[in-house]
Amino acid sequence: MTQRNRTGWVALACAVGLAACGGGQTDPSPSPGGRLTVVGGGNNVPDRYTSDLWVHGSHAYTGTWGGAKGRLGNVVSIWRLDASGAPAAAGELEIPGITTVSDVEVSADGGLLLFSAEGGTQEGLFLYDLTDPEAPAALDHEVVAAGIHTATLAEIGGRRYAFAARNPPGPALLIYDV
Repeated sequence: MTQRNRTGWVALACAVGLAACGGGQTDPSPSPGGRLTVVGGGNNVPDRYTSDLWVHGSHAYTGTWGGAKGRLGNVVSIWRLDASGAPAAAGELEIPGITTVSDVEVSADGGLLLFSAEGGTQEGLFLYDLTDPEAPAALDHEVVAAGIHTATLAEIGGRRYAFAARNPPGPALLIYDV
């Protein structure tokens, strides 16, 4: 990926992240530094706190954690992005048996959604097929006692792996061949 493409993706992710996190009024004025401007969103996640964000193509996925209005953070929110990157709710995955979706990632080819979960009886690692990016289909789930806080995908030697960090009391790096 060129530096120019990387910079563009970072700018888009920042704009979507600001929008997905909600908050106060959308203010179209530039930041004091003059580079970042909110282009959409705001006040669009009223029922849960947003934990993580991943953008791929015309869709974004956010994790959640509880606290807002007494709800669990057991949802992956799905967003459709317009040409400017502004999000509109497109659906959600509600995962029974967890309390936090901590990390979210889409594979480089757009075919796989990975997320980690903490709290509850089903905490661990989840994989979903993204043939339809607005209706992910469950592929696999690994229960990990104490949960997984961080997970990411990597292609090594032509194979795809998930790297995950298990929470205390037995912290560990876990590597899955996915």
